[in-house]
Amino acid sequence: MASNDASTVESVPDSEARDIQALVGEFPIHYREAFAIRVEGDRTPEDWARLMLEGATPRKQARMLSAWRRLGLDLAPPGTDGHVLGWRVERSDDRAVVLAVDSRTLSARLVLASTPGRVVHTMVVAYRRWTGRPVWAAIAPGHRAFVRGLLDDLARHASRR
Repeated sequence: MASNDASTVESVPDSEARDIQALVGEFPIHYREAFAIRVEGDRTPEDWARLMLEGATPRKQARMLSAWRRLGLDLAPPGTDGHVLGWRVERSDDRAVVLAVDSRTLSARLVLASTPGRVVHTMVVAYRRWTGRPVWAAIAPGHRAFVRGLLDDLARHASRR
């Protein structure tokens, strides 16, 4: 693999991931993932989230929306105020944005936190019914790989600006 194709995604220490996940408030956590990238440019966390999700290629957006619909996630229609690619904005400030989505079987919160030169993606999932656990266990490995790809794309996009 050429060096410019190498992943830019870093692991996030558990202590940092826990600090960031605390931003979701009272939320039972059954699954957590956290990744970080180095970025150039100064954007708000919500701007980074929009660039990552709404700025993804049409093919990647279609894959996300299709997977989310198969999971039964309650997404808002495209372009709805207060939402990012269908996810509800629960909190947005200079430190982080918290996006939320729910279904009958699980709830998820996606947190993008940013500091100068770095964006951290943390996602937590809560199982609302017993069926949530096996469903998430089956898709989690592919999900992690897909998110790492989105973050690589985000880092490349940010370095071009």
